[in-house]
Amino acid sequence: MLLSKFNLNKDSHINNEISLVMEELLNFIVPIILVALSLAISALYISPTYKSLSGLKEEIGAKTQEVSVLQAKVDQLKSLQENKGLVVNDLVKLSWALEERDKVPELSQQVLLMSKDAGVAFSSLDYSSANRGGNQASSPASANTPDPELYREEKVNVSVNSANLVTLTRFLKIAENSIRLFKVESLRVSTREAVKDASLVMSSPYLNPSFSSYSQSSAPINLKDGAYRGFMTNLDTFSNYAQKIDATLPKI
Repeated sequence: MLLSKFNLNKDSHINNEISLVMEELLNFIVPIILVALSLAISALYISPTYKSLSGLKEEIGAKTQEVSVLQAKVDQLKSLQENKGLVVNDLVKLSWALEERDKVPELSQQVLLMSKDAGVAFSSLDYSSANRGGNQASSPASANTPDPELYREEKVNVSVNSANLVTLTRFLKIAENSIRLFKVESLRVSTREAVKDASLVMSSPYLNPSFSSYSQSSAPINLKDGAYRGFMTNLDTFSNYAQKIDATLPKI
């Protein structure tokens, strides 16, 4: 009887010891298993994400640059909207200085009006188109030369009969104060029976509307820049012979 009780107590003690050992093992093993699982999850998900961060950084950089470009365009559009009146008026003024192709023949009429204002008599007047680029139209334009595919000139050959050089000088001053852009390429003066004969060639540039592209670099214009606004104001002081020919043209 005593032996049976002793054996039972012994078995119970052993079972308790085993339970304690198992509990200690579980307390030790479970955290290890959790750590191992965490490491496995990191290897499967976090590591690939970390490796993709370099590509994501490049993508963010590209998108940031794209946003900067678009913002610059938005700022330009806002500036044009705010300065719409200035832009329209400036373009109208510049159109008088640099005529369109269909207005090329008008230079002859404008020169004729200038001569009447100066009191100069013409003995002959004719015009012909001229390509400033010549045979070099296919060559690239230099930094200081307009693109030959874009730039054309009309030449007006003028012969003047003037009693003196004063009237001829008056004519040249009137021409200089005309809003239309042109230049005197050559001037010859001779005296015949006390009459001054002058022969000059005037040329006026215009844009060729058939050009496909303009390769020269564009330059930004500050519409409110003092020098630029001064130039535009000076254009108001020039004579506009185009409007004298066609009174229906808009005026600034």
